Amino acid sequence: MFPVPPPFRMKPTRLDPTPNPLSLGPSLHQATSRDLARLAQQVDLFRLLSLYYTSIGFFLNQVAQTLTLTLTPTRNLPSALITSLPNP
Repeated sequence: MFPVPPPFRMKPTRLDPTPNPLSLGPSLHQATSRDLARLAQQVDLFRLLSLYYTSIGFFLNQVAQTLTLTLTPTRNLPSALITSLPNP
């Protein structure tokens, strides 16, 4: 017979003093927006644009590029097919 393994026991872990951001809920978003508002009052325009692009701006830029590259050929395809048909 095969030996039976001992029961699984979790090792004791050290308590982490940092809070879990998922458990904070709306208060985390309020604190983050307050921090960004205070930072925006003290920083010049170019650093603010850099902050925007490193947070949500990059993702919005990627969405705009993807939609442009997807929709432009789709929009031009019917006219290209119609002009390629022979005239009767």
